[in-house]
Amino acid sequence: PSDVDLLFELIRIFLQPGSCDFSFVRYSLSTAVANLSLEQKKQILQRFFALLSGESSEEIKTLSLQLVVYPMLQTFFKEGQTIPNNDLETSSPELANIIDASTANRFVSDVLFNNDRPIHCGDRLKVELLKMANILIE
Repeated sequence: PSDVDLLFELIRIFLQPGSCDFSFVRYSLSTAVANLSLEQKKQILQRFFALLSGESSEEIKTLSLQLVVYPMLQTFFKEGQTIPNNDLETSSPELANIIDASTANRFVSDVLFNNDRPIHCGDRLKVELLKMANILIE
């Protein structure tokens, strides 16, 4: 597995209820994705799209957005702004290299609409996907 795959595998820690505090893993994930190369960031999006169109659980898909994709995209915006609140003002040229028109089209055709039908998923994942769609539109 590639480094990108390992980031997505770490998410599974949060699926099991437990008495341990795994906030250090959350911090490590956000730090790791912030320091990735442009190519690795592209790989994260491709892996995320594959995960969404696959048979993974809805919880894994939601956590992938929250713990890997959002922190990665957040590095492109002004410090202090957060993606989940949609308080985005400006983006960097590097973001355009990762999220181009073909990526946005793939998100719409493969993720939001599968076989020309809206995807069937729970409310929590729908909210996260709408946030992601808003980021791509920005």
